[in-house]
Formats: sequence, structure tokens, C-alpha cells
Amino acid sequence: MNVDAYQWLPAALIPVQTALRDRIDQGGLPGRFKVYDVDDTLLATLALSHPCGSLDAAGALTLTPGAPESSAPAGGAAAYAVMEAGDSTPLLLLPVVEGATPLPGYLVISSANIVAGGTVSMVSAQVG
Repeated sequence: MNVDAYQWLPAALIPVQTALRDRIDQGGLPGRFKVYDVDDTLLATLALSHPCGSLDAAGALTLTPGAPESSAPAGGAAAYAVMEAGDSTPLLLLPVVEGATPLPGYLVISSANIVAGGTVSMVSAQVG
């Protein structure tokens, strides 16, 4: 086996991801991603479903989109997102890309060039 970087094995990853999933759902409201540009300007807030997602047999947590952002507060090029729990606690930073298919380790959104007042949708997010 050739290993170039650390790799979680399912026996360890599944309990970790289960705890993360449960933490995202705390607070009574759905978790969310807050999307920012490189200057830390908030461009969009993307809700997750509640419960927020599911784990596969390997321990990957796939997050399920909730409602799209229907009126982006600012325009710009999306760079990163902060995942927040339902109680607004920041939990994880993820890079943002535009696309139509899932990309593990990234928040994939409908358009990385966000227009103020425009609509932005989460396509996928997978952690683990």
C-alpha cells in the first residue's frame, strides 16, 4: 500500500463524521454554509436540510442542500465557505467551486460568480 498523506479508516471516521453530522443539526435550526470572497465579504448563505445529511459505509458525510439563497447580500467571486451548526457555531472551512457534480472536500455551488440580489444554490458538499 502506498500512502502519500494520512487516511482515516472507516472504524475511526464513521464515529467522527456521525458526531459532526449531529453537531451540525444542533440548535433547532438547519445548519448552513456562509459563502465569502477573498476579502471576507459575505456573498450568500446556503441552508442545509434538517437533518443535514447522511454517511456512507466508508464514513463520508454527504450534506443535503436546503433552500437556495434567493437574494445574495453582495456580489463577487466565491472563494470559501464556513459551515455553521444550527446554533450558529462555525465548524469547518471549505473551498468553494462552481459545478454540477459533487467534488469531495469542496462546497459545489451553482455559480461561483455571485450577483448581488441573485440566487445561489448548493449543488453538493461532502466531507471525509
